[in-house]
Amino acid sequence: MLILACDTSGPVVSAALWREGGLLAETSQRTARPHSVTLMPLIQDLLQDCALQIGDVDAYACSIGPGSFTGIRIGVSAVKAMAYAAGRPAIGVSSLEAIAWPYAACQDLLTCPMIDARNSRVYAAAWMGGRQLIPEANWLAGDFFAAIASLDDCQAAGQPVGEAGRGIIAVGFYPEIIKSDRVSALNQPVWQAPASLSWPRAAAIAEIAALRLAAGDAGAPQQLEPRYLARTQAERCQTGTAQTQTQTQTQTQAGRHD
Repeated sequence: MLILACDTSGPVVSAALWREGGLLAETSQRTARPHSVTLMPLIQDLLQDCALQIGDVDAYACSIGPGSFTGIRIGVSAVKAMAYAAGRPAIGVSSLEAIAWPYAACQDLLTCPMIDARNSRVYAAAWMGGRQLIPEANWLAGDFFAAIASLDDCQAAGQPVGEAGRGIIAVGFYPEIIKSDRVSALNQPVWQAPASLSWPRAAAIAEIAALRLAAGDAGAPQQLEPRYLARTQAERCQTGTAQTQTQTQTQTQAGRHD
């Protein structure tokens, strides 16, 4: 099976081809041009370099967020269109899971992928040995650190997370608060992953998708949807407009009673 995967959830756009349990090819770039301009040429060049055509692709995969709202929409729309047109499955993979994936085999390391959500918030979750211990959410940074601290009282992989020899690795892009006193208060060794492993790699997305397809995931393209973990600007504007209209109506009704 040949899987074409891509990531457009952050500033780096990447694409990968995965075949028979191994990476065939991967490419990425970070430019000032929008992903809407760079993604399809990147995919075309990748296929051409491997002497393949789009018709050779058996399944598609992409990151579905969290991350850049615009970037996520570009990737999801492109993959959904290609998969639907070809009658092929399409698998959506969390950006946070893709960032954490290189550490999935680390049985004694709490992997915490984080993406800066601004205003002292982070899109974050936590895995250990491939098992998710903290759910993906748009966290207040303090609440996320509290959730990590609470794992000391839980059993993970048969042993307390805070037991000697264990530690935390922070992966991804997050505000400077990760270096604050809140982190040192966890009383656990905390490491920061290298920048080269802080992007959601298309190869990781392809590998995760391959495992899900092998496990029986149908990957219906029409069910592929972004997962922002936050309201879009349009939704915020709609809420604000509705609140304004409600206030206006209330004031008008109050004026009629005066």
